[in-house]
Amino acid sequence: MKLPSIIKTLVNKLRGRHKSIRFRFWEVPKEYLKLCLYRLRGRSWIDYYARRLETNDTEALPPVPSYLDVGKEFLTYLQEHGLRPEHHLLDYGCGILRGGLQFVPYLEPGHYVGVEISGARLEQGRRLMDEAGISGDSYSTILVHDCSLDELGERKFDYVWAHAVLMHMPEQDIKTLLCSLQKHLSPGATFFFTFFSSESLGADRITKDQVRDFYYPTEYLKGIFESMGYDFVIMPMGYKENWGIRTRARLTSDKQ
Repeated sequence: MKLPSIIKTLVNKLRGRHKSIRFRFWEVPKEYLKLCLYRLRGRSWIDYYARRLETNDTEALPPVPSYLDVGKEFLTYLQEHGLRPEHHLLDYGCGILRGGLQFVPYLEPGHYVGVEISGARLEQGRRLMDEAGISGDSYSTILVHDCSLDELGERKFDYVWAHAVLMHMPEQDIKTLLCSLQKHLSPGATFFFTFFSSESLGADRITKDQVRDFYYPTEYLKGIFESMGYDFVIMPMGYKENWGIRTRARLTSDKQ
């Protein structure tokens, strides 16, 4: 084997699943250290991740058409699964409101609520809504600091949309969210979300990647949902982004 080929093979092995050797051996360990420091100070995973969303350049969300227009696919997907203007929608982890830009004009005024752990993202999203001519009186956004959803008060929803959120949540936070959601779901409400499966990494256990990403064995995650009173239905593929596995959940009859 020629020297360039040997070097290339070595570099690929050192890089592993990561985009660069530096990222694997410098950026990732640095993030783990930050997380440990947060934990030592009594802070939560959400505290750490919210801060990361607001300070890490690699997490920046550019408000360009190629990113924002994906919200149109979100709306189309939910319309295909029964969303109507009179329904109430909770956008859990709404980010910069690329979903909200499409959901709010479609829904009746006041029927959209977006929750997010990053205040900076919510500010950016509200600016985008203003630029699109969408009145702030027609929707609500809420900054949350945990998964208790206490900020929602007595609100109830027909649909919950959590795009690319559960793959960034540890198991206990998912359980807390599922428990908290129960009191906010109208009869027959549907919860759509995505997750990363550990099977995609060739693993049969919960696996973390790049600090922020949680990969769950499909049957294990299904068991969590069922233990919390939900069904768990994998939906057909058909979307373009690397969004993980689209899944639908509803409260079982005994929990309604």
